[in-house]
Amino acid sequence: MSAAGDPHRRPMALIGRRTAVVATVVAVTLVLVALPARSYLSQQSDVAEARAELAELERANDRLEVRQERLSDPDEIARIARRDYGLVDVGQESYSVLPTAAAGL
Repeated sequence: MSAAGDPHRRPMALIGRRTAVVATVVAVTLVLVALPARSYLSQQSDVAEARAELAELERANDRLEVRQERLSDPDEIARIARRDYGLVDVGQESYSVLPTAAAGL
């Protein structure tokens, strides 16, 4: 009998082909699922970082809005002008206290 006519060899060859086809399908499926999954996880990490940055920027924006409100007040402007620039109101005099002279000068 020839190998093609052997009833036991034919099912074994068919099983080998089926196994190869199934293995190929499984490998292709894994590749098609793994690449988008990795990309998705990377994007989720990027989104989390962007959300954290957004939250920090919103907090900074809130602080700046409070500062803007304070600087809109004329009394606050006058206080800063006196403190930082030594400005005085009309009719007031400004005095500066100098440190004592060092011995030997």
